Amino acid sequence: MPPLSKVDRANRATADQLTRSLPEGPQRAGERDICMSLHHAASLPPALREAIFALFSTNMRALYESAGTWDPPSKLLELFDPLSRFILVHPPPPSSSALPAPADLLAFVMFRFDWEETSRAGRDAEVLYCYELQVSEGLRRTGVGKRLVDAMMRLGKEWKMKKVMLTAFKENTLALQFYDCVGFASDEIDPDRVSVEEGEAPDPDVDYRILSRTI
Repeated sequence: MPPLSKVDRANRATADQLTRSLPEGPQRAGERDICMSLHHAASLPPALREAIFALFSTNMRALYESAGTWDPPSKLLELFDPLSRFILVHPPPPSSSALPAPADLLAFVMFRFDWEETSRAGRDAEVLYCYELQVSEGLRRTGVGKRLVDAMMRLGKEWKMKKVMLTAFKENTLALQFYDCVGFASDEIDPDRVSVEEGEAPDPDVDYRILSRTI
């Protein structure tokens, strides 16, 4: 039997194995004590899934509607795919094994370990792909977003990924500024970057950027 690829190995990791890359114990964020916990999508109960989607909808619905791509059923399937992994931010629970209460959800990241194409034909790269990084309004500008990025970088390094990647709407200027501040840049397959490198103007119909940060 051939050895597992790095992506397959990461996807087989248990939540406990992945959790080792997260900060231990409570942390301070603004006026609140918070902690992070890591979960496979399949382990999330319906009420917590609803809280995750509600925070996503609060932060992103207007942008998706502006782009003409607001499609809750499709997004729910993407969010809670069996390969999706979640880092949840919440107040310290009564026990280390307890799931956060839905009302306590303060922020989350959803990511997957995957292969992604590169600019070299036939040379895909192992990546940790961040599908969502969402922070509730009351916890913004407290450093939580950067801590979530740092956690993804540690996870990517631990499981031998090449980079952390994500897609962001061009219209979401605050997100683009944030990602620039925490070390992300245009990926080699970002449509705008490809156009410029080919001597062409960026396509005005492309409403997103592909960003990455090398691990």
